[in-house]
Amino acid sequence: MLHQRSVPSRPAGDRRLRFGLLGPLTLHTGGGPATPLLRPQARRLLALLLLDANHAVPRDRIESAFWGDRPPATARTALNNQVVHLRQVLGADGSARLTTSPAGYLLQVLPGELDADEFTEFLRAARAARGRGD
Repeated sequence: MLHQRSVPSRPAGDRRLRFGLLGPLTLHTGGGPATPLLRPQARRLLALLLLDANHAVPRDRIESAFWGDRPPATARTALNNQVVHLRQVLGADGSARLTTSPAGYLLQVLPGELDADEFTEFLRAARAARGRGD
């Protein structure tokens, strides 16, 4: 079942980002391809956040994905370091796009920035066209 996400409006001064989840993970910023700049753990973090874009992802879920049932004593610090790194790679609006709350980490993804969302929209349009007999 496909679920719709609530999509925020564009933050002031925002530069367009482009995220790819279909196929290899990709990130493009205003300066071009940024995926090579990401550390391996930051890539994993980005993928986890994109799977639940515009929703808070709890820290314990991220830690479990990174380290399983036995996170190291330094897990919280290591995760914080990856968040800082990812914000830097996201660029000038990194802190506005990747926020921290008591509920976890939230990556703000705008319309047209995530390939999986575009695919969902194309699929929805195709189903509607089929329903109309087009």
